[in-house]
Amino acid sequence: MCLARQNWPGSEVRDEHELRLESDEDAVRIVTIHKSKGLEYGVTFSPFVRKEPWSGAKEFLKFHEDDKLVLDLEELPEHKKIRNREELAEMVRQLYVGLTRAKHRSYLIWQESSRKSKSALAWLFSGETSADAFLEKKGESTTSSRLQAAFVGSDAIAIEDLPEGAERVFAPAAARRTSLAPRVFDQEIDRSWRISSFSSLISGRTEEPDTPDYDRLEPGLEIEEEPILSTQGIYAFPGGMRAGTCLHLILEELDFADFSQLRPLVVRKLSDFHFENFDEVVSDTLEQMLRVPLGEEGFTLSQISRASRLSELEFTFPITALTTTRLRKVFQVEELPLAIDRLQFAPANGFMKGFIDLVFEQEGRFYFVDWKSNWLGPDSGWYARENIAREMARNFYNLQLSIYAVALHRYLQRRLRGYEYEKNFGGAFYIFLRGIDPKKPDTGIFFTRPQCTFVEQLDQIFHGNP
Repeated sequence: MCLARQNWPGSEVRDEHELRLESDEDAVRIVTIHKSKGLEYGVTFSPFVRKEPWSGAKEFLKFHEDDKLVLDLEELPEHKKIRNREELAEMVRQLYVGLTRAKHRSYLIWQESSRKSKSALAWLFSGETSADAFLEKKGESTTSSRLQAAFVGSDAIAIEDLPEGAERVFAPAAARRTSLAPRVFDQEIDRSWRISSFSSLISGRTEEPDTPDYDRLEPGLEIEEEPILSTQGIYAFPGGMRAGTCLHLILEELDFADFSQLRPLVVRKLSDFHFENFDEVVSDTLEQMLRVPLGEEGFTLSQISRASRLSELEFTFPITALTTTRLRKVFQVEELPLAIDRLQFAPANGFMKGFIDLVFEQEGRFYFVDWKSNWLGPDSGWYARENIAREMARNFYNLQLSIYAVALHRYLQRRLRGYEYEKNFGGAFYIFLRGIDPKKPDTGIFFTRPQCTFVEQLDQIFHGNP
């Protein structure tokens, strides 16, 4: 049914909140008879009144019996008659709704055919008193002649032939033939935005793995793992990333204050990594390391309970416009300028990510530790402070230490009430496990406490401030 809605006097507009164009009021609206029920329109057009009740797609036979819907899978003849009567009654009801929607004029479109029509309009003008007889009767359709006879001389109803309109055939414009090709991307991608880390900065990578960095040797730095020359003690323990991962996992799970679990844990982890012949060597080395006095206070890691430490503390913080030039300006610590001059990476925006091996609290001060399994030589003398300092500069560990210091500084600012750098920030220990020697407490351990001004300046560099 085609309906044109107009603002007639006294009509109620219910969709007062609906936005529409000024021309909508005069537009032709297409709605179903079901949707039009209860509404009134100025002029209506009903183009499908010849539709027959069962002219659609074939469905299962459905009808009502004692006010209940029945589905007949066998399609018995008596049930078909009931179904046909019900559908004809529904079509008559719909025809009535369609005819009574118009206020001024209603148009019905009828097309005669040689086959007898079973539509609602044909039934109304058939003269039959039985619906079953009407539905079963065959022959030529006489609906048009009956309509003509019924309304001859009527002033209210007129029957006219549809005017013949000029034939209009849609002729689409000739489509442009184009060869099959991928679309061309002409935008720019901000390649500076990424997740960075210490490892990615020193290697020039633009993607960062989501795993801790256990003494990984980065490509392009020309830093070679020294061969294991000695066959005695911890210096004979294999080098490389696999060995570093094994030692890190032991220290992550180990309770520093409970030496009774040290040997079983070492045996299990070394077996997992196929280093079975080093149980005693690794156990002794780690026990010695836990008993070595640290810092000016002389405390030991064996004094640190599990409640006072965090292992593998992951951090992520935003960075803006990070470049090697800006880093060089802030690094003024001895040994650092030479290492920073060798550092080259693309400008970075996004986030800095990393894992701190160990963070612990001792008498109100917070320290962090990075375990190193680097092989520097066949005895503890090779792990003296000056050699470790060179190793720190050569491998850019000073940059790693500084990034971790900023991360811990930010962490404590947010988590520790009343935090003050000078009072609460203890410093950083880089512990080279192969260099631990009870007879030489200073070997194998690098300690520094960056100045507060340096940490805050580097923090501002990461923020993108000059």
